[in-house]
Amino acid sequence: MTDVERQYARAVFSLALERNEVDTLYQELKTFIESLDHNAKQFFLHPRIERLDKQNVLDKVVKNQLLTNFIKVLIDNDRFELIETIAYAYLDLINEMNEVVEVIVYANSKISSNNIERITINLEKKLLKKINIKQIIDSSIIGGLKIEYQGSVIDQTINTTLEALKQTLTGGN
Repeated sequence: MTDVERQYARAVFSLALERNEVDTLYQELKTFIESLDHNAKQFFLHPRIERLDKQNVLDKVVKNQLLTNFIKVLIDNDRFELIETIAYAYLDLINEMNEVVEVIVYANSKISSNNIERITINLEKKLLKKINIKQIIDSSIIGGLKIEYQGSVIDQTINTTLEALKQTLTGGN
């Protein structure tokens, strides 16, 4: 993610905050992005389709005026292709405001609710923030967990242990 995406996210976030629409705008932005199929994306990205035509479609499809205006700005500045990464940056701002940390937990199968609760409690104590965990099932993991948050990685997978053992036995080569 570049500064450009963060700047757009900050701009629309501050407007949404003024209007008390932070969460609503995010949900509508997310819904808009999810509704875009390949053809719709190509329509908004196509350089030969007039900006006014794209904006007219937005006026008919998007009901939230702030979101409509925001997407129009992206179109006017030829930045529509950044809409997804801007949405991620916007979510980061929401999480920062709410003191929430997004955590991704990788495992080879679904993690029990007890284990998720233990991970949540431990990370909340460590980071002094609320934790939002997203589980990703990764069949390449033999066993154990890999936890990612705020640029940190805690890798307690058997894969990593085996790789370290292999490095030790082969003398680091």
